Parts: sequence; structure tokens; C-alpha cells
Amino acid sequence: MNYFDTLKFEGVFERVAHVFGKRALAFMAISALVYVLGWIFTAITSMMLGYGVRVGGFSVNLGVIRSLDSPHKVVIYLLEGVVYYCFVCLAHGAAVWLVIHLYLQQHRTIQHAFQKGFEKLAHLITATLIVTVSLLAILVPASYVMGRTNDDALITVIMMVLVMIMIFVAIVTFLVYAVIMTEDVGAVRAIRRSFDLSFPRFWFMFCIALTCFVIKFIIGLLLMSMAFSAYPFTENKFLYYTCMSLDTVLGILYAALSPIFQGVLYITFRVEAEELNFEKLASEIGIEGDDYITMNNMEDGVGKPATTEAPTAAVVATEDATKVSPMLEKQDGVVA
Repeated sequence: MNYFDTLKFEGVFERVAHVFGKRALAFMAISALVYVLGWIFTAITSMMLGYGVRVGGFSVNLGVIRSLDSPHKVVIYLLEGVVYYCFVCLAHGAAVWLVIHLYLQQHRTIQHAFQKGFEKLAHLITATLIVTVSLLAILVPASYVMGRTNDDALITVIMMVLVMIMIFVAIVTFLVYAVIMTEDVGAVRAIRRSFDLSFPRFWFMFCIALTCFVIKFIIGLLLMSMAFSAYPFTENKFLYYTCMSLDTVLGILYAALSPIFQGVLYITFRVEAEELNFEKLASEIGIEGDDYITMNNMEDGVGKPATTEAPTAAVVATEDATKVSPMLEKQDGVVA
């Protein structure tokens, strides 16, 4: 398989499946860790706020916000959100790092991926904050207007515009993490870079996102329908908990595939726009020491880590002499 080729619509899904199959346990482990920590953070925060233990991921809902009747509760609630989403940024960057290295036929450890993600954490968080604040700058005034008007038509138009804006922003910034983890750029340049790569292929990415959403929605709807038809209306608790567990696994799988889609689309778009190849990608992410890669070990267009050490000085000198010798042999315009 030639990783550095252009992909059509169906080819993207095939490549994502191929990459996921290479490190399925690693990707699922990172996603599951994020999911479990979400439960833990929520449980701890609920106990600290005196609400008892509630199992579920961090979410903002009006019921909880209205119950924050003291400054310390607000601080605890926001602190939980900040710490948790910082870890989400870290984990997401680590998963993208594994994807990029798979394009170089390297199987990095999860520990190494998190270390690299930690190095880039400031840029990852900054980029996330910029995108979030930009959306809030639009959503807050729009929400205020909708709350002050009784015109249903106006409210419908505003909501439709907001949905379109959120979809647009989500697509053109979808590659930000892949840019940060691969290229030596900051948050602002990463957002611009993501826009430059994504905007010309907006509808291509929109169709991919829509397909993923429809598949997840249909499977989730079927599982929930089976779950709530089994319990509490019947005594079939086994089916109920089985469907709920499968829905959780589906959520973890969906979260695990997101960074893979980011890495695959990022590489694909760069191949189309810049003719990205194995050597250039290897130089950008910084191959060091025992990660030395030689292009002599190519198989079906994909480089592999060399099993031998880097060329010695004697070998390099011999290669240089071979390149120079024809020039020494040239005499009166004729090469011997």
C-alpha cells in the first residue's frame, strides 16, 4: 500500500480502517482513558458540590449551572471542566501522533505519544480556546437576541445560521491538531494552515462528516430503541444493559476514530496540494537516533525503519567519491 497517494471518498474510509487496524488497541485505550476520566471527574465534582455521585461525562446544563449558588461551587465546576478538557487535548494530540508515525511504518508507544502531546499541549489548548472563544463571540449575542424576541421566524433563521456557522468552523479547523503535532507552528498559524488545507475541500470533508454522523446516529438510535423497549417496560434488564454498554463502546470507538480521520485527511490533502512524500514527512516530525529511516527499505512505496544503523563516515565518503569521479574523468568535453 502506498500511503502517500491521493484518496477518493471511499478511499478515506478504507485508509482509516487500515490505520485503525494497525493500532486498534492503542487508539481504543486512549479513547477509553478519556471516557473513564470523564466519569471520574464528574463523580468527584458531584461529591464536592454535594450532589452525590452521577455517572456521565462533563457537560454544561442549565440545571447544574442554576444550582451553583456560591462562588466556590462555580470555581470547582469550572476547574473540573478546564482540567478535563486539557487532558482531552493531550490525548487527542497523542492519538494523532500515533497516526502520523504509522505513515512512516513506526509503532510508537502510548507513553511516547503522550510525552509528545505534552510538549505541544500549550499550542493544542490555545488553538482550542481561540476556536471556542470565536464561536462564543457569535453564539452569545445570537442567544441574547433569540431570548429577547418572540418572532418564531426570526428565531428559526438565527438558529439555522448558527448551525451553519458551527459546521463551517468545525470543518475548516478539523485539521488543527494534526498540523500542530506534525509541523513546527503555533496555534494561530495552525488554524490558518488548517483553513488553507480544508477550505478548498470543504464539501469533500462535509460529506465524510455527514456520513459518519448518519452511521453513528442510526446505530445509536437502534441500540437506544432496543434498550428502552426492553426496560423498564419489561423485565429484560440484560438486553437493556447490553444495549447501553454497546452504546458506550460505540461512543469510545467514535472518539478513537476522530484523530485517525484527522491524520488521514491531513496527509491526503498535503499530498494533493504539496506532493508530500515519505522523506519530507520524516524530516518534519524529526527522526532521531534509532529512528533513522533509509529510503532503501521501500516496499510498495512505503518506507520502513532501517534494521541497520545509520551510514558510517566511510560509507558516506565512498558515496561522495562516486558522485565526484565522473567530473574528474571529464576531459576536453568528453566523459571517459
